[in-house]
Amino acid sequence: MSFVSIEFALFLIITLCIYYVCPKKLRSFILLAASYYFYIQSDLVYAIIPFVMTGVIYLSGFLMEKYQDRKKVILVVSVVLCCLTLVLFKYSSFIFSKIGMGSLFENLILPVGISFFTFRSIGYLIDTYNNPKNREHNYISLSLFVCFFPMLLEGPIEKAKSFLPQIKEMNHRRLFSFETLFDGAALMIFGYFVKMVIADRVTIFSDYVFDDFYNQGSIMLVLGALAYSIQIYTDFLAYTMIALGIAKIMGINLTDNFNTPYFSRSIKDFWGRWHISLSTWLKDYIYIPLGGSRKGKMRTYVNLMITFIISGIWHGSGMRYILWGLMHGVYQVIGRLTGPPKDRITHKLKWKVDSFGYKLLQTVITFILVTISWILFRVQSVSDFFRFIKGIFERPDFARVSEYGIYCEGFEKRDFWILITGILILFIVSILRYKKSMRIEELLKKQPCVFRMLILLAFIALILLFGEYGLGTFTHPFVYIQF
Repeated sequence: MSFVSIEFALFLIITLCIYYVCPKKLRSFILLAASYYFYIQSDLVYAIIPFVMTGVIYLSGFLMEKYQDRKKVILVVSVVLCCLTLVLFKYSSFIFSKIGMGSLFENLILPVGISFFTFRSIGYLIDTYNNPKNREHNYISLSLFVCFFPMLLEGPIEKAKSFLPQIKEMNHRRLFSFETLFDGAALMIFGYFVKMVIADRVTIFSDYVFDDFYNQGSIMLVLGALAYSIQIYTDFLAYTMIALGIAKIMGINLTDNFNTPYFSRSIKDFWGRWHISLSTWLKDYIYIPLGGSRKGKMRTYVNLMITFIISGIWHGSGMRYILWGLMHGVYQVIGRLTGPPKDRITHKLKWKVDSFGYKLLQTVITFILVTISWILFRVQSVSDFFRFIKGIFERPDFARVSEYGIYCEGFEKRDFWILITGILILFIVSILRYKKSMRIEELLKKQPCVFRMLILLAFIALILLFGEYGLGTFTHPFVYIQF
């Protein structure tokens, strides 16, 4: 069941109505029932997986609390079980294809959201190991932590210590207020605007370029890579905004996964702004346990590489995902190696590092590096990635582009200017957030009530007038569901 569907709208309205009128003690059960119904609609056969995984981590938490002298063995066994489930469905076909046995697993379908709820479960196990008092005794609450439907398919990868206390409070306090309703609605409306006006529209162009990149020229390849960079960001941002909005209406605050990542001035800065819940998870449960930056420079570089390779593997099976992780690891290492000499050079040349021009240059370079790495997510193989990059330098098409423009079937002048306008609106909102450190609903709350309502109505009108939906259109699935 997609967030962008009439079925989901009806499901959400019914769920919210029941949620608010039911007795407080039943709220967790209502949300859990709704979450499993939501997952069954998306993946009927594999709905058993989050159910079983919840049972595994609940039992493991119980055993770690009871047998603390053996908790390390219990942790290892339970984490291995979670990882084996992920490996079976996500990587078995790739692994066994290398030894000629890939056909044994070719019929396995990747359960939606498995990467996200597996990492949430592993995080809970590690937190419980570190402090058995973190163990959740309420099975319903723990089940909801694993498969709460707004964050089930694409995260965020919440930590138990931030999510579970809210579930306990939810069963005792008044949740509905016009303020939370407005905040949640603002997030959802903006999310739908980003998805239906920008992400789905730019997907038309990026698909056109990537699906036939062998025959595209340099300019089209560059524009295609740029379009995919915008697509993957706006699509994932849209899901996150909608998920945060739904949870907000229910009185639950989820982790904001994005903080203007394309304004980053370095790759390190980028990973503090992009998919923040995953970055935090990798830092807390991989990088720091490996030693972080506490054991010398060389060990720090090794730890960074391991962490980003794991990040690549988490995103998908295949060498292109590993290469993507390697690239970001190398970016980080090079950034640390070149930091001191770069500082000396800028000081010696008396460059104004706080000037707008210098900051803009850093932002542009970071964006280019990130965009190059995104190509690996869109092509089908590592060899295709190198062919794509090679084509940028070998097939100049300035004459064709100047004569025919960048328009293609399904992406005409109207779509182009709607897309540009949508991106401009997103850019303005992002600038305001970058400067004010506030999300859109926080910015709106500071405005007069009439102005706030007019802004929301304007976004609704934009969605209805220019959104990609209805007869003759295809609503593209959210990109990160495939990961």
